[in-house]
Amino acid sequence: MDNVRSLTPGLVLRRDDGTTLTVCSGVLDVPTKTLTVTHLMYEFDGTENWVVSGSDTSKYFRHSLGENLHATTGTTGKKCSHYVAATINNSTTTVGWTAMTSSEITVLAFRPDLTKISSKDEWLLFLAEQEAAGTPVQCMFPIAADYRPEIQLTESEMKRIFKD
Repeated sequence: MDNVRSLTPGLVLRRDDGTTLTVCSGVLDVPTKTLTVTHLMYEFDGTENWVVSGSDTSKYFRHSLGENLHATTGTTGKKCSHYVAATINNSTTTVGWTAMTSSEITVLAFRPDLTKISSKDEWLLFLAEQEAAGTPVQCMFPIAADYRPEIQLTESEMKRIFKD
């Protein structure tokens, strides 16, 4: 296992083609130069398209990522800058967040304290204020093992990883 390294969350790799790749969390197999992405990370600023779900007492805010990113079930490995991982659905009232797959689409769901944030406008304002304060709401979730993308790196990209 000496040739397999865990990467630091938030590593930004400049690719040979000039683009950048932000690795939230991954594993690098050094001999094959293969990066396996294990977690995805999202950051919100209040400009995203959010949908309100649930009733008045179980209300939560959902953001669709537009594709099935195969988020794992449960709360293990899910982290957020502002909320704890929790089960969020129409029949719960727990304050927290989760990443889930619904109808083959990955959705991020947040339930704030509804006594403080009870409308979509208040939710968007909260996200924008956090962004403006330099403390944006960020969340990270693991990808199911069978669906983790593998990225083939070049020799020069490998050197940049170990230099950084």
